[in-house]
Amino acid sequence: MSTFIQNSIPTKTKATVILITIFSTFASLLLRGKFWRYASILGFQIILGIIAALAFPIMEMILEEVVNEKLRKVGEKVRAHNERMEKIRKDQKMKSEDID
Repeated sequence: MSTFIQNSIPTKTKATVILITIFSTFASLLLRGKFWRYASILGFQIILGIIAALAFPIMEMILEEVVNEKLRKVGEKVRAHNERMEKIRKDQKMKSEDID
C-alpha cells in the first residue's frame, strides 16, 4: 500500500514520504490482513469515486451557468455605460458646434 501511494504522488519530499509511511502503517494495522475490511475500504473508495464522477460535471455546468449570467449582467452594464458616454459625446459635440 505504501509503495502504491508513494508512486501516485508526483512530487516527493521527505515529509510526504514520512506521512504516507505512517498512514500506510496505521492502515495495515487497522486492516490486519482481513479481506472484508480491505474490501469495505475499497468499496468506500469506489462509492466516493462514483460520486465525484457524477457530481463534478454537474457542479461544473452549474458554475458555468452562474458565470455566464454574471457576464451577461456585466455586458448589459457596459453597453448601458457606452450608450451614456456616446450621448454625452454627442451633446458636447453639438454644444461645441453651436458655440462656433
